[in-house]
Amino acid sequence: GVKHPDKPDPVLPTTLFRIGSTTKMMTAAALLQLVDESKVSLDAPVTDYVPEFHFDLDATWASSIHVRHLLTHASGMYDLGQADWPDHGDSVLNDFLTGDDFSEGMYLMAPSGRFYNYSNPNYMLAGLIAERLSGTSYRELMRTRVFEPLGMKRTFFLGDDVLKDGDYATGKTVDWTGKTSDPALAGPSDYDCAWCRPAGFAWSSVYDMLAFADFLLHGNDAVLSTAQREAMQDKQINTQMYLDQVWYGFGLTRIEGFNLGTKHYPLRIVGHDGAISGFSAEIETIPERDFAIVFLANTDGAYFQNSFATAIQTLVDLPAPTAAPSPDVDPARFALYAGEYLDPYNVGKMTVTTDGKDVFVDLPALEQLQIPYNPKLQCYVRDNCLFTFTQGGVQQLPVTFIFDDADTKVEYIRARPFVAKRVEAAPDAGNPPPPPPPEARLDIGSWVRAARSQSHSPVRWFLR
Repeated sequence: GVKHPDKPDPVLPTTLFRIGSTTKMMTAAALLQLVDESKVSLDAPVTDYVPEFHFDLDATWASSIHVRHLLTHASGMYDLGQADWPDHGDSVLNDFLTGDDFSEGMYLMAPSGRFYNYSNPNYMLAGLIAERLSGTSYRELMRTRVFEPLGMKRTFFLGDDVLKDGDYATGKTVDWTGKTSDPALAGPSDYDCAWCRPAGFAWSSVYDMLAFADFLLHGNDAVLSTAQREAMQDKQINTQMYLDQVWYGFGLTRIEGFNLGTKHYPLRIVGHDGAISGFSAEIETIPERDFAIVFLANTDGAYFQNSFATAIQTLVDLPAPTAAPSPDVDPARFALYAGEYLDPYNVGKMTVTTDGKDVFVDLPALEQLQIPYNPKLQCYVRDNCLFTFTQGGVQQLPVTFIFDDADTKVEYIRARPFVAKRVEAAPDAGNPPPPPPPEARLDIGSWVRAARSQSHSPVRWFLR
C-alpha cells in the first residue's frame, strides 16, 4: 500500500502506524512488572494505589474494582472510546482519571468482577497505577521498562516524535458516529489523547510489533518473569462469546481453536486487535508452532482475514482437523431470554420476546431517536446473537445473554456499549428507574464503533 491515501510513497516494513488497542498488551506487561516486584497485588482494590479515584454516583464502586478486573475487562466500567484532548502533557492521565470530567459521567454497567465486557477505561486506570508505582510518567515507563529492553526503538506516543521520525502512515477514516460518510485524513497531529494512551494510542511498526510477539513466544527476563508472561496468555476470564473457546488473559485474547473453511484446528491463537480512527492493527501468535504475524493498515476495519488464513495454511504445520464445536443454538433456550431489562444510564428499557423459533428485542430509545433496527436477533451460538441497526450503514452489534451461576436464569444482556439487567416488572410511575448521571445519553456513536470494530470480538474467527 501507500503511506498517504493521496500520495504514491509506498509503505515500508519500517513505516509507523497507530496500533490502537494492541497497546493494551504492552500496558499489561508494564503493570505485571510491578506485580513481579511485589509493588502491586492483582487482588487489591485499585483505591489502594490511586486513593483519589472515585465515582460521583456511588462512592462504593471505586473500592469494588480490583487490579485484576482492569486487566481482564471485568470492572464493569462504561466504555470510553477514542477522544481528542487538547492537553498532551504527561500529567493528563492522572488529572483526568481522578478529576470531575471522569467521575461525574462514569458509571458501572454491572458489578465489578461479574463478567467480561471490553472497556477502555480499564487500561487507562491500569496505566495510571503503573505510573504511580513506578515513580515516572506512563510514557517514560513504557519506553525504559518495556520498549527499550525489547528493542522497540521506534514505538512512540507523541505525534511530534512520529513527525520527527518521518516514516509514518496517514490514515483514511470516516466519522465513527455515522453522521457523515466523507473520508477524512488522520495523521500524527490530527488527534491525540493523553489519558487514552495506555488503552490504545501508541504508534509502532511491524518490526517493533514482531519484537513484542517474540517476547510473548520466548520471553525476556528483563521485562517479565516467565510466570507473569504466561499469565498474560492464560485463560483468565471466559468471554462467554463462543462457548468456552474464547478467553481473555491480561491484555490478550486467547482462542482455543480456529476454523478454516469447514475444518477446525485445535491450535490456540493468542493476540489482540486494534481499531482507532484511520488505522487497523492485529498481532497474533500460535505458541505451539512458534508462529507470529502482524498486520497494520491505514484505514478503518482492515483485518486481512484471507491473508491470515493463507499465512496459516502456508507457514504453519497444521494438525489433523477435528470437528468444530457445535454452535449449540437451541430454540428451546430462547424462552429463558424473554423478559424485561433495564439499563438506567444508557439505553433504558429493553423487552425481549420469542415465538419459539426466533428472538426479538424492543428498544424504545432507538425508536425515539429514529434509528432503524431489526427487532429479530441473529443468534449464531449459544446465548450470543447479533443485533442489527442502521446508522452510517448497516451495523451488527454482538450481544450476549448472561446467566446466573446455576445457568437457569438470564440476569443481564451484555453488549460492549451497554448492559441491561433483568427486572421483574417494567418500570412505571410507581417504580421509576434511578436518575441517569448528569452527562449520560444514549451514545449511538459507541454502538457504531463497537459494531464496526470487530477488532475486540472473536466472533469473526468462527464465521469465516
